[in-house]
Amino acid sequence: MRTAGYPYGTVPGRRTTGSMVVHMQSDGLALLTDAGPAATSTRARLRAVVTEILASQAITPSFDDDDTLAEVGLTSLDMVKLMLAVENEFTIEIPQADITPETFRSVATMERLVGRLMGE
Repeated sequence: MRTAGYPYGTVPGRRTTGSMVVHMQSDGLALLTDAGPAATSTRARLRAVVTEILASQAITPSFDDDDTLAEVGLTSLDMVKLMLAVENEFTIEIPQADITPETFRSVATMERLVGRLMGE
């Protein structure tokens, strides 16, 4: 079996900063698998999600991991998009009790949530 690494951006429908491994099977079909959690840190992936949402609003400020995202420029609608994007990015479901403004206050607070939900 041959393998090759490709950034997620080259895999249709996937917009993350991690990497995928393509396994070419003997029947000619390709099997895609995640390269693993070491590919990109949780914090870097969260920063990329926030940056993408900010860019969609034509906002390009620099921000620290502890900065309040509402002050950086995210609106309440952006926060809903952020919650859905985090669920999609990490293939998790955020429990209703964790969908609070405090949980999504900053990259650092989201990192704690994701770590807890993923058992890290």
